[in-house]
Amino acid sequence: LQVWRSCLVECLATGAFVFASILIIVSCSQQSASPMTAISVLHFLVISFLILSVAPSSGGHLNPCITFMAMVLGYVSPSRVVMYTGAQCIGSIFGSLCMKLVLPHEVAHKFALGGCTIRNSAGAGFPVGSAFVAETFFTFFLMFIVATLALDPFRAPVFGAILAPTFIAAAVGVLVFVSGGLALGYSGAGMNPARCIGPAVVMGSHNEELWRGHWLWWVAPYFATVLVAVVYCLVPPHHVDIYRGRKDFISSLKKAFGSHHPQVPSETRISSENLTP
Repeated sequence: LQVWRSCLVECLATGAFVFASILIIVSCSQQSASPMTAISVLHFLVISFLILSVAPSSGGHLNPCITFMAMVLGYVSPSRVVMYTGAQCIGSIFGSLCMKLVLPHEVAHKFALGGCTIRNSAGAGFPVGSAFVAETFFTFFLMFIVATLALDPFRAPVFGAILAPTFIAAAVGVLVFVSGGLALGYSGAGMNPARCIGPAVVMGSHNEELWRGHWLWWVAPYFATVLVAVVYCLVPPHHVDIYRGRKDFISSLKKAFGSHHPQVPSETRISSENLTP
């Protein structure tokens, strides 16, 4: 029952995120000729608020790739990954449907319901190969921050339940900003398969650009997540052993060059283990 409740929270939170994201994109694009700054800042605020709100209930993933990374690091089971991913996709479709009912048909069609596109109907945009590389590296950057700040057992207590979601949301905002203006017709980094599938399903065949290369918005993020998992497992982001080795190296140098210090009584001597970070 607890897992089903968490899935419901993920579904509703992802739906709220997608609804707000589409609203931000359409509203800012209609009000400004250079909307990327406003879009990135507003995405940062929305994601921060949502993660902070639902993290105690479900973990605040809102992204199938984050759920997959949590499974790789041993926090959730494979069955929960399947349930969360389904709930996030259903929430995205629900949020997109609600936004389509709010927007006039012409506006929804003009902006492709704020969905993920490689090229627009006029053919302007990115080649599939370039878009795949860009999506892989953008998602790698985001997932590396998620793994090392929010999911790492040594670093998570340091950043806490407020700073970690804030930094993750800030990373999303930065990546949205830098990727949104790369090419006309390219929507920018998706980094979230659930975010991309909602508008595509709701618009259906009315916007073919949403389905053109849609596989990329799934394959590239998961590929990047696997790369982050490999890097994380091979090179953990904590260096206690390195600091210990440094102290041992310095002490060996002192002994080699005959640097002797007055003997300190054992009851007042500070253990080197206590000085290790």
